[in-house]
Amino acid sequence: MKTYIYVVGILLTVFLVACSSESTNEPIEENETPIFVEADYTVLLEKSGGLSAQGLTAGSDDLEINDNDSSFPGFSNSDIFYNADDIISLYNATSGCIGEVLYYNFESEDSIEFETFGVLGACNVEVTSIAHTDDYVFISFIKDEEGKSDTFYVRMIDLDTENKDFVDIPVSPKPIAMVPTNDKLFVLTFDEDITDENGISVIDIEDKTIVYEKNMGYDVGLMFKNLDGNIVLAYPELHTIVDSSTMIETYTRYDADTAPNFYNSEFVSFGDDGKLYYQMKTEESSATENIPATYDFATNTAVLYFYENFLSTAQLSVEFEIESTTSIAYDNANDIILVGYQKTGNDGKGGILRITSSPELTFIDNIDLDGVPRSIYVK
Repeated sequence: MKTYIYVVGILLTVFLVACSSESTNEPIEENETPIFVEADYTVLLEKSGGLSAQGLTAGSDDLEINDNDSSFPGFSNSDIFYNADDIISLYNATSGCIGEVLYYNFESEDSIEFETFGVLGACNVEVTSIAHTDDYVFISFIKDEEGKSDTFYVRMIDLDTENKDFVDIPVSPKPIAMVPTNDKLFVLTFDEDITDENGISVIDIEDKTIVYEKNMGYDVGLMFKNLDGNIVLAYPELHTIVDSSTMIETYTRYDADTAPNFYNSEFVSFGDDGKLYYQMKTEESSATENIPATYDFATNTAVLYFYENFLSTAQLSVEFEIESTTSIAYDNANDIILVGYQKTGNDGKGGILRITSSPELTFIDNIDLDGVPRSIYVK
């Protein structure tokens, strides 16, 4: 098997191999299925260029599709989205140059839909990221005017106003990601014209002004908020935690052979167990394009869940047809991991696996879905 559990520190401390062997064509024996408390999940599915929601119920025996009507209004598939605290915000520009925004709470099932860039025109700007709090939606964008240099802005949209009033705040250089925390909006920037370096600009949300700026070096792959409300900047060889109150920085550097590699994940989320859940890209020799993984900041320990570790070759390639990991979530009540995946091919099919968490890694069950899971929300 190829489960890797290793510890990383300020430099490199320990590398532990849980077990290692070649994968087999023989079916992997499943342990006796544990008894679970009932749980409900909502899965955001991508199919045919659109997004929809599907409810699932996990009983004591298996995972089933439920028929509970979802209030998710549907939305065009978009790469401009932000997930936080069971709320997602999405942006899409229509063919008619209208900027559509959806703000949806999967817990309360409340949604807010509105249009922006009505005067400016969504086709005259390039939106680079979106984020939200309970009160605001933030959109970073590039404005291109003929004969002038590009200008960069963050639009703060007040959700509590009828007309979704907004303020545009100039930023520089190019904004590429945003994370709100501690009454501030952290904006990750990239100087593509001169230095190729990243930086952060910090906006006071109440005053709507930039209160802090700093160059953060090269190759920031991802920015997100940890459970303490501080900002994590992920690089290939290290991560930096920026205290959202004092701006004091702490660093954790990895050895190249044991880097957790969450810097290039397409999604990250924290479970109730305090661990980071993410998608890790694999080497060409691996059976899938990427795998689910977890990282524990408290112990600097990463766990990589290779599918070959808990599925037979027949299950992986024939029965479930897993091509890549597309989402991951943690069910705290049952102490299990849910893994969303895309099936091989381009027919928009996917599924969800349930597995026990480490160290007793066990495959529980699978359910096929008519769509590819983008996010999983545990109720």
